[in-house]
Amino acid sequence: MKNKVIVTPLVFIISSIIFFINFHHGLNTAVMVQAFQHDQQDFGTTTAAAMMNTRPIIGILAQPTLSGKISRFGKYYIDAAYVKFVESSGARVVPIRFDLPVHQLREYFEQINGLLLPGGAIDLVDNSTHEFTPYLVSQQLFVNWAIEAFHSRQDYFPIWGTCLGMQSLSLILANDPSVMESGFDSENMAIPLDFTMNNQELLYNTRMFSLEYAPLGDMLNLIQTLRTKNVTFNAHKDGIPMDNWLGNEQLRKHVKLLSTNLDRNGRKYASLFEHESYPIYASQFHPEKAIFEWNTEEVINHSYESVTTNTFFGRFFVNECRKNFHRFKSSQAEDAALIYHYTPVYTYELVQDFEQCYFI
Repeated sequence: MKNKVIVTPLVFIISSIIFFINFHHGLNTAVMVQAFQHDQQDFGTTTAAAMMNTRPIIGILAQPTLSGKISRFGKYYIDAAYVKFVESSGARVVPIRFDLPVHQLREYFEQINGLLLPGGAIDLVDNSTHEFTPYLVSQQLFVNWAIEAFHSRQDYFPIWGTCLGMQSLSLILANDPSVMESGFDSENMAIPLDFTMNNQELLYNTRMFSLEYAPLGDMLNLIQTLRTKNVTFNAHKDGIPMDNWLGNEQLRKHVKLLSTNLDRNGRKYASLFEHESYPIYASQFHPEKAIFEWNTEEVINHSYESVTTNTFFGRFFVNECRKNFHRFKSSQAEDAALIYHYTPVYTYELVQDFEQCYFI
């Protein structure tokens, strides 16, 4: 008797849904159904079998406390939302002052499993000299060390930048302070992403939206939400205009621009990227704010759909950091470095940008 091909009701239903959801985004349905069937069998087995660091520690760069209203609490600060963003995704946090001597920054690099560059208001480029400021130079050191380690010893060191952090990484990777411009009308704005790729390209040509991080149906739902719902919160005046991005060879050829957006005046800027070779990622929007910031004057989307969508970026980044195996020299040194030694301060009554801050 010839073998009969049996299509289960579940596969039939899912494939039908996939077809209608993705028809306008360039997916080949046969390819997607095949991926779904493969995904149902193999999802989790490959990643489970891979070596992973199940105790990742991520550094967050502390910035100068610029506001006089909260400067009495400490010289350096970290918005507590970034700490919660990392911790709720399964990692611990080490605060790092940006102005430490280079050898101390290097010691941190060799001991942590990734670095988060937060948003903020500090200058990245000196207006008089047009050179990188000390704050940006400290970030450049980590990027250079990560790239060097990747090539010299196959060391996988992820870096994520949010808002100002994305601008930092763009300037560093472009090696050109002029790629960033001011004057964007993008503060207090919740919008969908304008992806530069169709769904099939996102699934199979990016790390961020690959099936390593979610089953096919879940990933397609995530992408669809990001495409169509006002779930990404923007709060910036500076950004990387598209003309500048395309005009810079390093960005154009070596960084995958995953999405763009328009400000209120129709000015287009880069909003999400990953480096094509290195685990360097950035968003111009603030995924942490949907989960942890509650300013009633801001249009942050706190819906279930928005929260679950934005938590994906934290889980993705932390899982990338699980691929790094740096470690502290001793458990005592590890414990001494953790942010648990600092107490978050309620700052919302003084500065409405943050509910809480750590002062370092």
